[in-house]
Amino acid sequence: MKADFDATEGCYQGLECVKYIGDSQNFTRHCCYGLAIDVLRYVKTELQFEPLVYFVRDGNYGAKNSTAGTWNGVVRDIQEGKADIAIDLMTNEARSQVIDFSLRWTYAGLALLVLVGEQKVEELDFSFFRPFTLYLWMGMIGVVNFYLGLLWYTDRMSPYGHHKSFRARNHKDFDLSESMWYCWGVCFDNQFVDSRPRSLSARAMAVFLAIFALMCVTSYTANLTAHLLSDDTKPEVTGIKDPKVITSPLLFKKYVST
Repeated sequence: MKADFDATEGCYQGLECVKYIGDSQNFTRHCCYGLAIDVLRYVKTELQFEPLVYFVRDGNYGAKNSTAGTWNGVVRDIQEGKADIAIDLMTNEARSQVIDFSLRWTYAGLALLVLVGEQKVEELDFSFFRPFTLYLWMGMIGVVNFYLGLLWYTDRMSPYGHHKSFRARNHKDFDLSESMWYCWGVCFDNQFVDSRPRSLSARAMAVFLAIFALMCVTSYTANLTAHLLSDDTKPEVTGIKDPKVITSPLLFKKYVST
């Protein structure tokens, strides 16, 4: 980054740098600052030299003309001996064949954006069903429905149930519909049930139903979390030598952040 240069005070931050005007020897003074300049100042102190920082004339980092076999930008200035060190220059395979790079001192974000086409968006998202298979959903629903019938039958046959207990006759009857409401209420933690089983055997069965519902809910929650956090996408580009990149370079764009 650059800031205005004060002829009287110099640079308040960073180092003085120059920017040439076209191909002439005229230039304007600026103050360059940033992470790369801080690294350069550290190297300057360690090696005891005074750097002359300037912006390359054509404003390019360095790309090779495959037809002429020549380079532009920063790479060309280093090849021609106009510059000794380049800062803030991204490493790649082609540049490493003509110039030497130091050890990496920072990481830059490099992203490849590939056109994958339009995706069909479903009007109703049923992804919350995906943690369990269809057969597992059908099995759990079948178990609860079977259990509610068994619970009703057990309470009906018990001498302490609603149908035979004198104490329970003054309360609402625990029929098949009430058993269905109670069993599905246990699965969904519904506390507002009108009637409950009266016999000890039916209540013991209700405890096992509650344990079964708890296991199903916890398993579903864990699988749903893993499903939402997992990334099943496959990379479309395997590397810089991927055939899609070599044959069709216009399919993607490179964004380099330093």
